[in-house]
Amino acid sequence: MIARILVAGLAGAIFFILVARLLPHVSYLGLVNALQILITIAALLSNLGLSTSTNRFMSYYIGAGKDDLAKRVGTLVFWIGFVSSVTISLALFLSAHYLATTLFHQISYFHFIQLASIDAFFFSMVYLLTFILLSLQQFRKLAIILILNSTIRFTAAFVLLALGEGISGIVIGFCIGDSISLINLVYVLRHQIGRPSRSILNGIRALFRYSLPLFGADTLTYFSLNVDYYLVLILSNLSVAGIYSPAVFIATMLGTLGGAFEQTLVPYFSRMFSKGGIESLKVFSELGSRYLFLFYFPIGFATLSSIYPIITGIFGQRYIDSIYPSVVLVLGLTLTSVGLIFNSVLKSVGHTNVFLTSSSIAIIVQLIMSIGTIPYIGALGAAIARSVAYVIMFIIPAYKLREIGGLHYDHIALRKGLLGSVTMASIIFILNIYLFIPYYLPMNLSIGLLSYLIFLRFTRALNLQDFKIINKILSGKLKSIILVITRLVVR
Repeated sequence: MIARILVAGLAGAIFFILVARLLPHVSYLGLVNALQILITIAALLSNLGLSTSTNRFMSYYIGAGKDDLAKRVGTLVFWIGFVSSVTISLALFLSAHYLATTLFHQISYFHFIQLASIDAFFFSMVYLLTFILLSLQQFRKLAIILILNSTIRFTAAFVLLALGEGISGIVIGFCIGDSISLINLVYVLRHQIGRPSRSILNGIRALFRYSLPLFGADTLTYFSLNVDYYLVLILSNLSVAGIYSPAVFIATMLGTLGGAFEQTLVPYFSRMFSKGGIESLKVFSELGSRYLFLFYFPIGFATLSSIYPIITGIFGQRYIDSIYPSVVLVLGLTLTSVGLIFNSVLKSVGHTNVFLTSSSIAIIVQLIMSIGTIPYIGALGAAIARSVAYVIMFIIPAYKLREIGGLHYDHIALRKGLLGSVTMASIIFILNIYLFIPYYLPMNLSIGLLSYLIFLRFTRALNLQDFKIINKILSGKLKSIILVITRLVVR
C-alpha cells in the first residue's frame, strides 16, 4: 500500500502540476479541482461508512478463523455499495444545472458536472472494493491494480487535454482509468463476492450499526475539511479557488499518506483486538505512534520547509499567494497526525460515535470561521479554518480514548522525531534559500533526508526489533526496502 500511495501520489502530482501550467487561466484549475472534489463527495456519500466496516469486520472474522462470515460481509457490502453508487451518481447528474449556477456562477459548466457524475459511479465502486481487498491483506494485487489506475487515469486525462479536449477531456480520462480499475477489482474478487441471498441480508443491521456513525462522521469530516474550498467558490470566485488549489493539493497528498498509514493499522489492530482485547492494543498503539513520529513527522516538516520552491518553481509564480495557506495546512496536518493512531484504536474496538461528535463540532466551527475570514483574507482564511478543524478532530477522539483505555504513545520517539524533523527541515530550508532554483530541490531534499538518517543512527532511535515489527505489519510486502533502511539507521 505504501508503494501504491507513492506511485499514485507521484502520478497525481505530475498531472496536477502539468494541468496547472497548461491551463490558460488560474480559474480553470479551480474548476478542475472542484470537479474532483465533487467526485470524491459522491464516492463518500455512496460509501455509507461501509469501507471502514469492511476493514474492521472482515479482518476481525479472518483473525477469528471465520472465513465464511468474512465472505458474507464482502458480498453484502458490494451489493449495498452498487445500489448506493448508482443512486448518488444519478442525483449528481440531475442536479448539474443547480450546482453549476451555485458553485461556479456559470450555468454553461453544467456538462462538466454531468460527465463527473459518470466517473463518480466508477470511482465509488473502486473505492469500496479497495477496502474489501485490503481486508484480505492482498496488498500486492491491490497495489498493482491501483497503480495501473493512477497511471491510466492521469495519462488519459493529460493526453485528452493536450489534444484540445479541455476540461471535458480531463474528466473523460478519469472515467477511462476508473472503469478499467473497477473491471480488474471485480475480476480479482469474483470468488469473494457472491449473489445476494436472504441469509446475507440478516447481517445488514449489525453492519449498519457500526457503519452509520462512521458514515456520518466521515461525511462531516470530509465536508469540514473541504467546505472551505466550496465557501471560497461561493463567497469569492474560481480565480481565488485556483490560487487555493495548490495548497489543498499539497495538504491532500500529505493527508493521503497518513490515511494509508491508518488503513494499514485498522485491520491489523482489529485482528489483535479479536485475540487479546483492548489491553493488547496498548502496546501496539505505542509502537504505531513510534513509527509515525519517526517516519511521518519528517515528511511533514520536509514538505513545510520546501513550500516556497514547490509553489513558485513547480506550479509557477502566478500561484505565489498559495504559499501561506500551504504552510498553515501542512503544519496543522503534521502536528495532529498522532490522531491517526488514536483513531485506529477507537475504530478497532468499535467506538465510532465519537467521530460523529468531533466532526459535527469541527464543521460548525469551520463554517463560522470561513464565513468570517474568506471575504477578507481569501485562501488564507480558508486554510486557518481547516487547520482548526484538524485540531478539533484530533482532540475530541483523543479525549474519548483517554477515558476508555488511556492515551498510549511513545514519548521518547515524539521528542526524537520532533528534534530530528526540525533539524532536517532547517537544513532543507537553508539550502532552498541559497540554492533557490527549483531543479536543486531534489538535491536539497536528499541532503535533508541523509541528515535525518544520520540523526536516527546517532540517537539509536530505531533497532532491529522495530523493523521486524514493521515488516510483520506490512506482511513482508516491503521486505527489501525495510532491509536497506535497517542497514542505514541501525548500528
